[in-house]
Amino acid sequence: METLRTTLHKLQETLTELEAVIAEEIKQLSYAQVNPVALQQLSDTKSRLLSTVAYYDEQRKQEETRLQLLAPYSQQAALAALWERLQQSTQKASEMNLQTSHLLNMHMQKVRNLNQVMDKAVASPTLYTAGGQSDDKGKARAYNITI
Repeated sequence: METLRTTLHKLQETLTELEAVIAEEIKQLSYAQVNPVALQQLSDTKSRLLSTVAYYDEQRKQEETRLQLLAPYSQQAALAALWERLQQSTQKASEMNLQTSHLLNMHMQKVRNLNQVMDKAVASPTLYTAGGQSDDKGKARAYNITI
């Protein structure tokens, strides 16, 4: 039983750390301009923590099988309280991750819009050729302005 309790505690600690990483990710994505290096580091840390959560969850399932227990551990008050906190942490991390997804989608849409503007600018006729020569071919208008 003690091994299961220890595993649940480690799972809770990892989820708490994951929440902090997701909060920092939200902060980074809330800026007008994203720092790609910082975001990549956060993504790597988040990935590592998710792997750790999966590992501890697998350990939890093995201990449950060995002890013939099932979450939410209604017969074990201490384990039930740990399980409830785990459920709350998991829900909070999920909601925060959804917010991260929305922010990331906003930034991606801004990049797509910018690419469209750039593509239109490249496709429009230019005044000068690649060699720097005038390429108006009689299309330019001359205005005679007197003051």
